[in-house]
Amino acid sequence: MRGASRTSFAGLTEQLEAENITSATVATRLGNELFAVVGLLDAEHGLRRALSDPGKPAAEKAAVASALLHGKVTGRTEALVVAAVESRWATSGDMVDAIEQLAIEALVLTAEAENGLDDLEDGLFRFGRVVAAQPELRAALATTSLPAGPKEQLLSTLLRGKVTSVTLRLITQMVTHPRGRALPAALGAQGSFVAIKYSFTSIWPITIAGYSFPGYTALYTLVFNILIAVALTPLFNAMRDHAKDETVPADYRAS
Repeated sequence: MRGASRTSFAGLTEQLEAENITSATVATRLGNELFAVVGLLDAEHGLRRALSDPGKPAAEKAAVASALLHGKVTGRTEALVVAAVESRWATSGDMVDAIEQLAIEALVLTAEAENGLDDLEDGLFRFGRVVAAQPELRAALATTSLPAGPKEQLLSTLLRGKVTSVTLRLITQMVTHPRGRALPAALGAQGSFVAIKYSFTSIWPITIAGYSFPGYTALYTLVFNILIAVALTPLFNAMRDHAKDETVPADYRAS
């Protein structure tokens, strides 16, 4: 996404984060409902264009979205979709892509609530490698002649009990609704997103001069690597050289 679309998506992400969802049940329902909205907008091209038309008043588009969704989804889902149609997008596809990404983020919140972010990342990565390495499986999952139902059954047979329910849900979504993307690329992109999310999950606060700041695994990994490179590596090298001088016979030492 670029320009207005990137700004709009950032606003939606902030709105989702402000919900502070910690319940796996709530996050899963949100993700499933947002995926359903994506399916509707992909199927109804005229509706998608109307709701993303920058020439129409935001209030008018919001009213249409509310009329479609009110009472059929949770208020949280309705609010996010209304915010999406009120925003400005470079293309109608960008709006749908943004709603899809919110759905993925919601399911990542499910994994986070279940302490399963690492399992989700690993499951997406491993299945992506399997699909990339097995052309027949990739062809079976990618073919447009096979309906979504049999594909879901195939994935359930292959993966149930081997990956988490969130992992299976995301893989199934990518397979049954690829939206023009190659499956390995889609899985790789989602795996990368989960990896970034996991890296920047707050693990403990830092308190400096009375102010508290969130601590992130990625930040501490970076600091640790810098510490090793700048401070500890020269010390380890000096210790190693000292040990060599003590153990190597004098006749074999460099003059």
